[in-house]
Amino acid sequence: MSRFRFETASTADNESLLAFAGQAQMPGPLRLCMDRSPDYFASQQPEGEQTQVLLCRAKETGQVIATGHRAMRTCWVNGAVTKIGFLGGLRIAQPYRGGTLLCRGYEALKELHSDGQVAFYLTTILEGNRKALTLLRSGRCRMPHYVDLGRLICRAIPCKHYRTAHTSDLRVSRASVSDIQPVTEFLQREGPRHQFFPRLVQDSAHNGNNLPHDLNWSDFHLAWSGSKLVGIAAAWDQSRFRRWRVTGYAPWLAMLRPALNLAASITGRPTLPQPGSSPSCLHLAFACMHENKPDIFRQLISSVLSEAHNIHDYLVASLHERDPLASVLLKYNGVSLDSRLHAVAWDDGLAAIHSIDKALVPHLESGSL
Repeated sequence: MSRFRFETASTADNESLLAFAGQAQMPGPLRLCMDRSPDYFASQQPEGEQTQVLLCRAKETGQVIATGHRAMRTCWVNGAVTKIGFLGGLRIAQPYRGGTLLCRGYEALKELHSDGQVAFYLTTILEGNRKALTLLRSGRCRMPHYVDLGRLICRAIPCKHYRTAHTSDLRVSRASVSDIQPVTEFLQREGPRHQFFPRLVQDSAHNGNNLPHDLNWSDFHLAWSGSKLVGIAAAWDQSRFRRWRVTGYAPWLAMLRPALNLAASITGRPTLPQPGSSPSCLHLAFACMHENKPDIFRQLISSVLSEAHNIHDYLVASLHERDPLASVLLKYNGVSLDSRLHAVAWDDGLAAIHSIDKALVPHLESGSL
């Protein structure tokens, strides 16, 4: 008889899920967990328009010992509006790792997948998590196929070191409701040129837009060349419904942390946060430039940093390694959180993965992970 019970979570499981998430730290030199209080399900909203939480309980105690998220989101795939899936939130309590629980979890996930809503999923795996990378790509015990789509460069840039905005011939302004039409038209035109770029449309039922949870028009920074809109980047504060918490460091890094922080304060590099702290973060969203011009992106990211330096600790941004804008991101000193982007499918979705146009650069934002 099985010692475990898999089920789809409901709001009645909120407290159990919050407690489990607070203990499920990510492996690596810098150890993090996601604080999803006060509402676990609200914290999922950036992952997709529809979300499900698969949880596993130990039958003997009733405690949550594993979770996994399945989300569905609408984005651009091969230049067309397409619904795809996203897998995230995969956590297993330490005593239960290494057994058959992972394989059984994927069997339960496959049952959810049988509703036929999407053909394939995206997911990311931190590059430092070599054990997970090896296991999930192994294809053992009827797990789905993981197809590597390249490195997702992610940087947490300290805001306090960038007080002055970069100067150029471009004008940068904050968006207002009057900018809804030019912004949506710009994203409708430029978004399909990126693989998996989120779709944003005007929606009269939602005050003119369908912006993600807690993202407002005033959070958008717009770059103008004369009267022409040439670039967009939003600064998304998710702290009201989810935030990263530093749980600790690998022993070697914990020992070196005081010396590293002293050197960082002298050289202007970011310091390593205190364990137990939750740095205030902005996530860069809907970053899109006319003709992928790095100079436009440089101006916009500079504008975000200059306005955030007295308010937030970090600006977190992610770009694919093939994105022309990545050269700008890599010039900033910041905490590296790079991962590998994968497309995931069971046999019925392999054809969809193989049809992904490799000429289009993938786009996946840190705030949606």
